[in-house]
Amino acid sequence: MELTPFKDLNAIALKTFRVWSKQAKYHYQSVDFYAAEEQIVQDFTSALEKSLEEIKRKGYEQHRQRPGWGSSVYLTLLAKNLHFYWHNVFVLGASPEYKTAVWLRATLSYIDKHPEAIKNINRLYTAAIEQRFPFEQQEKTMLSKDEITQHHLVADLNYTMNWDMHRKQLTEQLKETFRELLDQRGPRFLSPENFYEFIDLQELDNFLELNLHIL
Repeated sequence: MELTPFKDLNAIALKTFRVWSKQAKYHYQSVDFYAAEEQIVQDFTSALEKSLEEIKRKGYEQHRQRPGWGSSVYLTLLAKNLHFYWHNVFVLGASPEYKTAVWLRATLSYIDKHPEAIKNINRLYTAAIEQRFPFEQQEKTMLSKDEITQHHLVADLNYTMNWDMHRKQLTEQLKETFRELLDQRGPRFLSPENFYEFIDLQELDNFLELNLHIL
């Protein structure tokens, strides 16, 4: 992607983020919307490229026949992509549900790489199933050493099968959690009109003309 048509891309990126974060802060006052300048510029650049790819994929042939189409179609895509990404990173990323989901994903990744952990977890799982915990008021723990050893021997026979079954269930739950989080879009905090204040439309047209040929 060629960015030379923009004389000061960093300034455009930072001004865009200020507009978005001001609106976001109004709705989510407890969220910290700080980001390093380098990260903001990187996010903005990624959104420029993603929006170009959407133009290429969807065509928009009828729109592209009209003069100045970039100031409507392309900026609409850019506003959408930036909002969704920043909303995911700052708003959803700060939620307990997201952090718990990431913790679970990290846990599953660790267990996948450590078979001994699977075996130990299966022993606890099997004991809890046999003791009807948590349906009983408290977990039974008064077992003799011989009983514990015997229990472990039996539990270890099926630890792989149990893990495969529950790994699939946990993965589906994790996917569902992320789907539910991503559905929590809320209002958009950026519109195509916001860009008119700090994007030179001639620079934008030059950017589109150059990069759509590259794509």
